[in-house]
Amino acid sequence: MTYPGNFEQKTGFDRIRILLKEKCLSELGRSLVDEVRFSVSLGFIEQELGLVEEMRGIVLFGQGFPAQDYFDLRGELQQMRAVGRWMDEEQLAELRSVLRTIHGILEFLLPGGDTPYPGLSREAAQISFPENILPAIDRVLDEHGLIRDDASPRLKEIRVQRTRLQARVEGEVGRMMQLARRSGWVPEDTDITVRNGRLVIPVYATAKRKLEGLVHDRSATGQTLYIEPREIFEANNELQELEMEEKDEIRRILLALADLLRPDIPSLLEAFAFLARIDFLRAKARLALDLNAHKPLLREGPHLEWFDALHPLLYLSHKAQGKTVVPLKVRLDAAQRILLISGPNAGGKSVALKTIGLLQYMLQCGLCVPLRPTSEAGVFRQLLLDIGDEQSIENDLSTYSSHLMHMKHFLEVSDRDTLFLIDEFGSGTEPRFGGALAEAILEGLYERGAYGVVTTHYANLKTLPERCLGMVNAAMQFDLANMEPLFLLETGRPGSSFAYEIASRIGLPADILQQAGKKAGEDLLALDRQLQQLANDQRALEQQQVRFRVADDFLSEMIEKYERMQKELEARRTSVLASAREEARTILSRSNQLIENTIREIREGQAEKERTRSARENLEKEKARMLQESAPPATDTGASKAIIAGHGERPAEHLDKSRRKGPPQQGNAAGTAKPRKEGFSAGDTVQMQGQDALGEVTAVKGNVAEVVFGSMKLRLPVDKLQHARENPKRGNVRRHDLRHILNELNDKMAKFSPQLDLRGKRAEEALHELQQYIDDALLLSVPDVRILHGKGDGILRQVVRDYLGTVKEVRRFADEIVELGGHGVTTVSFRSRPDSE
Repeated sequence: MTYPGNFEQKTGFDRIRILLKEKCLSELGRSLVDEVRFSVSLGFIEQELGLVEEMRGIVLFGQGFPAQDYFDLRGELQQMRAVGRWMDEEQLAELRSVLRTIHGILEFLLPGGDTPYPGLSREAAQISFPENILPAIDRVLDEHGLIRDDASPRLKEIRVQRTRLQARVEGEVGRMMQLARRSGWVPEDTDITVRNGRLVIPVYATAKRKLEGLVHDRSATGQTLYIEPREIFEANNELQELEMEEKDEIRRILLALADLLRPDIPSLLEAFAFLARIDFLRAKARLALDLNAHKPLLREGPHLEWFDALHPLLYLSHKAQGKTVVPLKVRLDAAQRILLISGPNAGGKSVALKTIGLLQYMLQCGLCVPLRPTSEAGVFRQLLLDIGDEQSIENDLSTYSSHLMHMKHFLEVSDRDTLFLIDEFGSGTEPRFGGALAEAILEGLYERGAYGVVTTHYANLKTLPERCLGMVNAAMQFDLANMEPLFLLETGRPGSSFAYEIASRIGLPADILQQAGKKAGEDLLALDRQLQQLANDQRALEQQQVRFRVADDFLSEMIEKYERMQKELEARRTSVLASAREEARTILSRSNQLIENTIREIREGQAEKERTRSARENLEKEKARMLQESAPPATDTGASKAIIAGHGERPAEHLDKSRRKGPPQQGNAAGTAKPRKEGFSAGDTVQMQGQDALGEVTAVKGNVAEVVFGSMKLRLPVDKLQHARENPKRGNVRRHDLRHILNELNDKMAKFSPQLDLRGKRAEEALHELQQYIDDALLLSVPDVRILHGKGDGILRQVVRDYLGTVKEVRRFADEIVELGGHGVTTVSFRSRPDSE
């Protein structure tokens, strides 16, 4: 049960009904919208929400699901129950279209195997579709909805005779028209026409005796007469007789078809009821998509634990204006039955209360609601509401008297399955008495075990949770610095009304405010200030926690990154050692063989000095050659290996752009020769723009070149390379340049912050810092950053957005969530880049 009688108007559910009707395709579904009622059956609610979720999937992904020709012909079918009644051609055509739609829906929901829509399939399986009706209608109507010529043998015969006779009549009238034109009896711009169902010729009134026949009509001026020539009297009479015979035969055919359909009318009405249900569920699903609504986890009994709950009408209104709604988090259960919401006026208290009432009512009417699908919801047997001005002139009731009448009813009917919603509890009368009476009423509702949400400004109600287990305070957050509400509901503490702060901001005289403070009393002012300070401290703590969480996430990512690099380095070290051992075995084997051959030659030469000397020289030469072949490449420090092996190619691809924007420096070995800009190929010696280190191109793939710098192999865009000013050997690469690059990267990593604060800076200065900051973020492969630019006039925000839109490595950027800064902060996510080979 719901209370009062205008509960739907008070909560806004009447507008939800209108939205539902707009989503229906026909009166079939709209008739069911009017029948929506509040239910206390968990099974019914579970079933309805499950069907809506299935229909949501069909609306989104169900290609081929019939969504047209939902005609409501239930009235015509009811009339046809009486013998002697039939449907005309137009009604039959609509009936055929509807039956084809129903048949298509049944085929979609009953595919003969597993279905992703089990609930809808069960409902479809209960429909007994009369298969004989569609073929019977097709035998009577063609695809244009007209009676077929072969609907009966007699009709076919009549139409053949009529066609022949019509052709003869038209031919005779055409001949007479040509004669009249040649004789000047008819106006030049006229032609044969029809009057009273017969072909006639328009003739000047002055020439009416020239053409013998029957006058059927005259023009408005009386100057033209419409004459049926005497020669076609009999033929036209025969045509009219054939037309009457055709109508009689069609009537007989339709009567016979009605007799055939009449036994199946109950099945047809059942099929139409199923179609109405489908239209209704489809409207629910479409509304759920518009509201981003879901089915929560349902529980038996009174319970409510919602996350990201939104007022549906407010959500649609803000969505149309491109604005967002602050979501609501609320919990009511056995340990927290009654929620006392306080805070400033226009801070969102009433909206929060209406949101709870409307969503719970929608839920128990079988509608999905806009909240996170992991939310939990129970079922209340009663929803009681006291909100708004209920002043009644007819009943001589004031607003407060009406409020007390509601409270009397609440106390009479409330129990453990009741959810009561009271807005501005205790207002409307003398504050002290109103506050005391409100406290007593609330204690009475508490003792009855009821659940409830109450909004109030009274300090005595804010103290009730201290002695009533199950009551809890909540506050609408307020930005004291900017004197504006945040519309965030925070549970666990009462809120300040900020009355004095708002009055001061408006500009009330200081002496008035001081006098008001004295009248209110120091205790009340102290409590209000404590609530304000508590709110400020809470917000500061939350912001600090957010900063710590962002920094912790960044640190965790960097630790994971370096652990991965260490594992890769260890794997490569193991591989290198294994390769070195194998190479050592090969060298040792070859050395042993060489020594044995040398000894054998010395022995065979019987220790001749010349031959011995030659053998020793050959041994030394071979030894030097093997040492040269097996000499390892120059190595770098362990830290350098880790960076290059794991991610060295990524920083090289994003080296300090402030350097690369200037002209390339002139060479250090080739004087002032200008570097060449031709294409690159394997074997070319190159330099990175702005760097002196030389490397060798090993491969070119599209616009990316693989370049070896000492022991490092990098993949670089070709537009960041230039041909070397000289072509020295590989051994001349200056390794200290590479160490300088690595040291620079390590310094940047140590100093980098995950957020950039641009507040208070000029646009040009801010843009320069932003460019440098984004370059560093890309260089260090940081996935996400935050840009603090403040709200103000929005100039800095626009500068930041415009620049981010030009950086191709930026995947997305958006406003921060409201509690973390909203429009004053822009979050930036970069595109992920796979590690280099």
